[in-house]
Amino acid sequence: MDALRIHIEHIWRHKWVVAAIAALAVLGALYTSFGAGMAYTGKSVLTIDSQARLPEQDVALARGYADTLNYLPYQERLRVAAGIPEDVTVDAGTAASGPMVIVEATSGDSAVAEASAAGMAEAFRDDFNANWRAGRDRAIADLEVERNEDLTALGSLPPEGPETALRTASANGIQDRISQLQADTTGQLQVLQSSAGVVGTAPSPARNLVLALFGGLVLGSVAALALAGLENRLTNRDEIREHLGVDTLVEIPPGGSASANRLREQRFKQLANVVGLADLSRPATIAVTAPRETEGTAQVAEAIAEYRAIQGERTLLVRADLRGSGTDGEPAGVGDFLRSTRSISVEEILQAGPRSHMRVMGPGVREIDSYSLFTRSGVAGLIALGRRAADLTVVETQPIVDAAESQVVCAAVDRIVLVIDKTTAHIADAKEACRLLAQADATLLGAIIIDPHAKPDMPKTPGLSFLVTIKAFITDKVSGVFSNFGKSRNESGSDHDNSVVEKQILRRPAVPPEPAPVDVVDGLHLTSEVLSDALTPSSNGHHRP
Repeated sequence: MDALRIHIEHIWRHKWVVAAIAALAVLGALYTSFGAGMAYTGKSVLTIDSQARLPEQDVALARGYADTLNYLPYQERLRVAAGIPEDVTVDAGTAASGPMVIVEATSGDSAVAEASAAGMAEAFRDDFNANWRAGRDRAIADLEVERNEDLTALGSLPPEGPETALRTASANGIQDRISQLQADTTGQLQVLQSSAGVVGTAPSPARNLVLALFGGLVLGSVAALALAGLENRLTNRDEIREHLGVDTLVEIPPGGSASANRLREQRFKQLANVVGLADLSRPATIAVTAPRETEGTAQVAEAIAEYRAIQGERTLLVRADLRGSGTDGEPAGVGDFLRSTRSISVEEILQAGPRSHMRVMGPGVREIDSYSLFTRSGVAGLIALGRRAADLTVVETQPIVDAAESQVVCAAVDRIVLVIDKTTAHIADAKEACRLLAQADATLLGAIIIDPHAKPDMPKTPGLSFLVTIKAFITDKVSGVFSNFGKSRNESGSDHDNSVVEKQILRRPAVPPEPAPVDVVDGLHLTSEVLSDALTPSSNGHHRP
């Protein structure tokens, strides 16, 4: 069942390839059905002359004759000899239980079809019988040589005697065999009915469309599976276990419709439960990273922080991906903390989150190359701030394969959540991400499979609105079926009527700052140097949380 589910997911991911191939097949069927006229089929019947064989033997022989006539090189030679046009289709078959060969010729003209069937049957009969007679004549010639040797020997023998009697009996026996061969016609072909009638058939559009649609879907599915194999993407927990040796915590489906959003929200809650039940002492820090850039990293990080906050845990979301931050009008954030030596207040650097127990540290000032900011001591100070401000700190990091600084962050936290974007993640990139995490001695909590598309595509031009509406409707209905089909056996497949209001877990803009909670420490002022001094120094002079 898992293998079937994987194949269905591959086909569904390339559904537009399947649809395109099926559409081409249907268009070809329409062109053939309405562009072609009547087709006429003429028949001619040959029979096998049988005098000393069982009927079952003749039926088997007739099948061999039909296969011989259907052999294209031989058929082309007979076609030339009989003068049959090239656009005429010739086919041979047998009767159900008789020694008969039926020759059919199909053409757009009834007279041509009838004449072609008769001409091909006669040409086949003449060619086969000529070869049959040639073989018989060679056998007779060999027997005549033996007979003549006996007659020559008799000329030198006395009229009476044992050798004379033997030679005479031998000559007479050979002559009898020659006479039998000359009289035997068993196995020769004869024309039983030169023209057995002409039948006209018109194309059946309905049948052709059904067959074309079925064939197009099958061919499109094969093409989709082949394309999925060439892409080398990671799309399910079985492939992640096989290639990475990592457990998958949860699979996040795409959103867009009401049912898809509910399922997506449910999976995010399950992920938050996994983090909450993990063997992590509080305060704890978790980094969320991906092999390559994906929106799923931000979605997963915010979902963990928000849903843990809903259950009353103080959470801090740290957006350490400085590539997407701005330079003007942005609140102070990670970039400011890592690059500044001045005192920064909690109220200035921590913004209020969407939940009362959640705070957010934005990216802040952007650097063209942020690698110089992510020193070991600077990241240690950042993690220390998170430990003092919240029970659970969730750090959204840059893609670990694209940004070396992400390795420093992952080495400083307690656990790593690896985000696998099923729409873009390749096996080679995921393996490299695991290698880099192992090199940094980071501990993986597990992998997340996510389709980050949370909204249906919107049309760029008014003329496309109808098509996009149809596409969104089909995607809504069918994606729900495939999402439910792909659920794990241990996951619930339904929601209760009293579920919370639907919402998207997307990146939200920073809201105006509000005072930090009292338990964080009022009026706290922190710098990376101050926090670094409070940490235990390591042997190389750096500090660890």
